Amino acid sequence: MFYNRNIHFGAIPLWALFIGTGLLLAAGCSGCDEESIEKPDLLYEFANLESDEVDSGNPLVLRSSILNEEATCDLCTTLAAAVSQRGLSLEYRPDEDSPWEPAQLQDEDNNIVFVIVTPVDEIEPGFSVESTDGFIFTEPGIYRFKLVTDRDDVVDERVETNNDADSDSGTVKSDSATPVAGRFRLMVTVKGKQNTDRDPNEPVVVKYLSY
Repeated sequence: MFYNRNIHFGAIPLWALFIGTGLLLAAGCSGCDEESIEKPDLLYEFANLESDEVDSGNPLVLRSSILNEEATCDLCTTLAAAVSQRGLSLEYRPDEDSPWEPAQLQDEDNNIVFVIVTPVDEIEPGFSVESTDGFIFTEPGIYRFKLVTDRDDVVDERVETNNDADSDSGTVKSDSATPVAGRFRLMVTVKGKQNTDRDPNEPVVVKYLSY
């Protein structure tokens, strides 16, 4: 069989044209899966406490944003994320040498719960929904927050493992977004006099305020 290595398509070698065409086609939907390129993907864009220290009895605000991240593909269309729920919880320890333990939250109806659950509206691709939450701490110590979007897994997402925003020394430990300095702050030290009457076997209770 005769092969001519010098066959040209205009001024471009034929073999280079085939390779170039293949690369262009592959690049057209880089990183996308055919079965999931149109699914939404909910993740935390940011989550920030307004301060990393607060006096006991004073309110502290947490601002966060849930993003429906568009698929990184020029040829695909990302769907809107349906109405869902987000969850918010926190842990407590009296000092840095003590183990973490779950804390409880008192909601605005005076219910004592471990997780505050609130609704999240439908989010169009590339858009986000911001939330503002308030807290009043009566027990001094160290607290760290955990946030989760699509808490009940009602949204069919491209990635189902990046909904959490966990705190570890104030740093989010999840795939929810590329870490950026100052973008995530989820730990706070509460100053004040320790309550010697508190039963150490009972969870600390933090008052929750919605804004």
